[in-house]
Amino acid sequence: MKKFFSLLIGCLILGTVAVEAQTDNVRIINPINPEKNKIDYEVKSRFDKTIELYGFVDYYYAVGVNFIGGKRFNNTFFAGGGIGINISEELGFNLFAQGRSYFTKTRCKPFLALSVGCVLRGEYFGPYVNPEFGVNFHVTQKISTYLTLGWAYYGNSNGQGPQLKLGVTF
Repeated sequence: MKKFFSLLIGCLILGTVAVEAQTDNVRIINPINPEKNKIDYEVKSRFDKTIELYGFVDYYYAVGVNFIGGKRFNNTFFAGGGIGINISEELGFNLFAQGRSYFTKTRCKPFLALSVGCVLRGEYFGPYVNPEFGVNFHVTQKISTYLTLGWAYYGNSNGQGPQLKLGVTF
């Protein structure tokens, strides 16, 4: 399982680099006005789609994937919703709303995120809360990857603990 998870993360990272290499992003350098040479990573209002892989540690180790869609309102705020599937002792599903606040307008953007929703695992149905801190790195103007560290709370019977996520937004 560890080899599969490592291979999946490697493919996710290398896939974003391959997508970057296949774009026709030709820049003309302007020696007279160097300000025009900068790539603008300011994000306009748009619909973002995200795929996250994550690991969660409590009494057991769980892995999962989240699919998130939402509106990027400007360079500093994102709001959306998602569904997640995770596996540990049994299969679980998360349904949640997520908000993110970015701190900078640069290529590498630290952010805070909060996901709130519900979890269904076996016969248990309860709350799901996941505050996290992460760093988003733009590969291109529209594709970015991020890494977050957070604390996941899956209700009383499912526990709580640290959670590490790797995501791709496009």
